[in-house]
Amino acid sequence: MNQSLQILKQASEVQLKKGNDYQNPNSRVRQADYYPRGCATILDTMAAKVLRMQSVLEAMESDPDYEPNFESL
Repeated sequence: MNQSLQILKQASEVQLKKGNDYQNPNSRVRQADYYPRGCATILDTMAAKVLRMQSVLEAMESDPDYEPNFESL
């Protein structure tokens, strides 16, 4: 198996494991519960991620020695 297929297989396995954590069959929580505003919730999440990227980028631009703690571009 070539490297790109191995990476996709690993990503698929991680997604399945995370999905089992977040939508565990023993839990009342279902995937739809994460999106109370439907597609608008997805847009809200994307907007928040863009703001985080903007914040990190501005920090990097204003301070060449800036080292992000847990976020990165």
